[in-house]
Amino acid sequence: MLTQQRHEIILKLLKEKGSITVTEVRDLLDTSESTVRRDITALDKEGKLEKVFGSRPEGDGTRVHRCTEK
Repeated sequence: MLTQQRHEIILKLLKEKGSITVTEVRDLLDTSESTVRRDITALDKEGKLEKVFGSRPEGDGTRVHRCTEK
C-alpha cells in the first residue's frame, strides 16, 4: 500500500472515530507499528491531525485525535 493511501485511510478513520491508536491502525492496515508511527508523525507535521501521548493499560499509550482537513 502506498503512503498516500495509508494517510487517506488514517484520516478517514480518525474523522469517523474521533481518536485512534497506533495499534488500531496497525491492525487495520496490516503494517508495522513503525510505519504507522511515521505516517502519523508526517500527518501531524502537516497539521492534519494532532498526535498526543497518554497512558492506557491495554495499549501503547499513543493516541491520535483532532483530525483537520486542509
